Order: sequence, then C-alpha cells, then structure tokens
Amino acid sequence: TLLRQDAAQVGAVAIDWPEWFDAYPHTQENPFFAQMLAAQADDAVAGQDSPLVARFSRSTLLMLPEPEQLPALNSYVREQIARVLRLPLAMLDPEQPINSLGLDSMMAVELKNRIESDLGSAPSIVTFLQGASISDVTKQLLERVAVEQEAAPVPIVAAQDEQLVALATDDDTLALLANLDHLSDTDIDLLLDKML
Repeated sequence: TLLRQDAAQVGAVAIDWPEWFDAYPHTQENPFFAQMLAAQADDAVAGQDSPLVARFSRSTLLMLPEPEQLPALNSYVREQIARVLRLPLAMLDPEQPINSLGLDSMMAVELKNRIESDLGSAPSIVTFLQGASISDVTKQLLERVAVEQEAAPVPIVAAQDEQLVALATDDDTLALLANLDHLSDTDIDLLLDKML
C-alpha cells in the first residue's frame, strides 16, 4: 500500500486504539480517527475488546434522584482518577489530595478532558494540582453541573408539539410563549387569566 503512494515520508506507529480512545475520548469525533473507531466497533461485533463502552454522562447523572447524585459522581470521579494514575481503586482515599498521588500537569489535562468529554463540564486543571481531594472535586463538579443545568435555556415551544401549536392561536398566547423568560410571575398570571 505504501509503495503505491507518493508520500515523501511515512511513519509507522504501534498504537493501542482502545487505550487511545479511552485517554482521549474527544478524538472519536475527529474524521481522521473515524476509520480506527469503525475498526474498533467491528472488533466489538467480532467479540474482541472495544473502547465503546457505555459512559457516565451528564444526563445519566441528572436522571438520578438528588440523594444518589453525589455518591454516583464520586464513584465516577474515582474511576477516572484511577485510570489516569493507573492505580487500583482501593488505593484512592476520597479525602487524600489528588496531587499527592503522583498527578502531574499532563495527567491533570487528561483527567480534565475525560471528565469534560463525559459530563460536558470539568473542574479546572489548577483544581487538580492545588491539593483538592476526590471529595472536593466531586462536590465542585456537582455544583457546576447543577448551576449549568439551571442556566441552560429551556425550549418553550417545540415545533412538533401539536398541542402547544394548537393552543398558540392568538396574539396573547404567542406573546406569552415568546417572552416567558422576561415576564414576571404577575404578568404571566394576568396573561393566563386573560387567555382562560
């Protein structure tokens, strides 16, 4: 294959693709890696190992009842730290500073990328390097996800929602739906009373 190409230079590198995608999950979206990812999926069908395992996600976390969110997130963060540091989970004390476990700046970047890829949010690299414990990181991460969830825009009307579209027949209804985020509770009550 190489002899038939016009490449001036070629390099051959042995890469453990499952480990690569595990360490850099965001590269799965890169077209350059699409062939490698497809090959891994084919291997999974053939019964071989694949990095395409179910991942913990923001939606998974938010679907849990509130009392279960912190323990589940703590478990997830511990697993990610254990993977990055190549340590058994049993060695990780939730209250021990992560930087005392041998975490360096490159590992902190990898850890941040892993968490951000799965949850859409992550603590800063500085947090990992300045002595935060697993418990500290977990609490900070849960607070961040909760704040981002509250700040996320909520769609008012889905075009496919026939009931809402049928309801939105007059100008007052359309005004209410278009400006719902900017109206006070009193204004919303007045408009609803007027419509009903």
